[in-house]
Amino acid sequence: MAQTEEITEAGADYVTALKGNQKGLHRDAKALFEKLEGIDRLPEGYKTVDGGHDRVEVRRCWSIGVEDTSIKGLEEWPELRSLCKVRAERHHPDGTTQTEERLFLSSLETDPERLLKAVRHHWHVENKLHWTLDVAFEEDDSRVRTGHAAQNMGVVRRLALSLLKQETSRSVGIKIKRKEAAWNPDYLLKVLTAGN
Repeated sequence: MAQTEEITEAGADYVTALKGNQKGLHRDAKALFEKLEGIDRLPEGYKTVDGGHDRVEVRRCWSIGVEDTSIKGLEEWPELRSLCKVRAERHHPDGTTQTEERLFLSSLETDPERLLKAVRHHWHVENKLHWTLDVAFEEDDSRVRTGHAAQNMGVVRRLALSLLKQETSRSVGIKIKRKEAAWNPDYLLKVLTAGN
């Protein structure tokens, strides 16, 4: 919650995932959406349909104003205005469908279209970062598991990625820059001092 406080103090808005580690709040928000859907009182939502990779993805978003709920714990979130539920359905060519639902808290007003766009933008950034870390650093193949080693390596990889992105003298991919920095001490120094 400290981060959301910093965000609102800077005059910005937040949309943050409500996860199972906030057990009571997550449970109550999920129950509220399920109850409203069960009695056909869910506010009008927003829907997008995308195709690609031989599948169709349908996303729906519904939002509820915080003032319309009696969920305990919401008052702890700075400038919280809305709760939203996003349902993503992936329809595959073999006829199977995968459904995933996520809950979010936001300082934005109850505008399902705007909230869904914010959530999708966040997923896009996360997916792009994960893809880059996997391709350039083979993060998914890492066998580092003990203690805090996995978290520490994650920080080191993100720092290295940031430094490699800042070095712009060569127009090549991150993986090539990484390998060249490992082989060439002069280029490594250039990467480490980029922008200075």
